[in-house]
Amino acid sequence: MISSSACSKIFTLSAIAIFLTLGGCNPFPKTSKTPNSATPTVVNPLPPSPWRQPQLLRSLDTDATPIVSITISPDNKTIAASSFSGQVKMWNLESGELTLEVKLGTEIRAIRFSPNSQTVASGDAERNVKLYDFAHRG
Repeated sequence: MISSSACSKIFTLSAIAIFLTLGGCNPFPKTSKTPNSATPTVVNPLPPSPWRQPQLLRSLDTDATPIVSITISPDNKTIAASSFSGQVKMWNLESGELTLEVKLGTEIRAIRFSPNSQTVASGDAERNVKLYDFAHRG
């Protein structure tokens, strides 16, 4: 046996479905009028943006392991990428040269540089947060 509140909910949902099927609440009702083409309607025009046509600055080669996290050092000299394989790779941002490739653990999910660009924090799949000193990375 179905409770009265369940019947009420089923009835309400059925009524809404029928109402929508029959065209209730149509914000664009069918009319025989044609729109006035002399006055176009502009809805929230977007200002011109330099982001519409992105320009590729550099493409860096990685291995076949999917990249999970990318970070750029605050001094804008290094870009680092981590992957599920536990690898962290760092490139010189200006030259594109691979400067470091190191395995920090398993499934590095996130990496971030410290404000001085010398320390890297990593987070892995095992819920560990680790700090590494890369000040002497040569």
